[in-house]
Amino acid sequence: MRTILLFIVGMTYFTCNAQEFVIASKVNILFVDMPNEITLAANMYKCKDLKLVSNYGKVEPTDNPCKYIVTLNRKGYTTLSLYSKRDNKLIGKQEFRIKSLPNPIMDGGGEPNYIKQSKLSIYLNENLKRLNYYGNSTTYDVKSFEVTILKCDGQQLSKKIIGPKCDEEVKKWFDELKQGDKVFFEEIEAYIDGYVRKLGSVVFNIIC
Repeated sequence: MRTILLFIVGMTYFTCNAQEFVIASKVNILFVDMPNEITLAANMYKCKDLKLVSNYGKVEPTDNPCKYIVTLNRKGYTTLSLYSKRDNKLIGKQEFRIKSLPNPIMDGGGEPNYIKQSKLSIYLNENLKRLNYYGNSTTYDVKSFEVTILKCDGQQLSKKIIGPKCDEEVKKWFDELKQGDKVFFEEIEAYIDGYVRKLGSVVFNIIC
């Protein structure tokens, strides 16, 4: 009686020499210079009896025998092969494209967003609730950014901030904002999934 592995939901099974197997990432694309989680399975095999091999890059097992971490340092393609540990038999292989990880996207980034002065937070994270990121991740920690205020009378104030929170000087600037003033958050760098990534600029128009 054939055994089908049902614990992997939404995965596509491939067939090689009548053997069904899975070698899959979240989006079937691998990314440069970051850990790529690979899920594997094969019909009639337990995960602990399988091993994953790459023709390029570093392959590391995890505490979960059904998951491996693959790390690569250049774009292109790689082939991941699934073997039986018992007899080193090739069960199947799958080619993956390797791409650079896309930068996080800010909804409305670069376009004026209208906000009341009282709603503008000194914590940058609270102003960036509409951050979209690959893998539906919104877990990030702002490393640094630059805040610039352009007032209606032509006065310009600007300061580089380390960390996610504006200091007392910038807080005072925010308290004095009037309708029509603009606030720019630029050169934003944040730790996302353990890596420093650059976020797009965000502009706010102040309203009463």
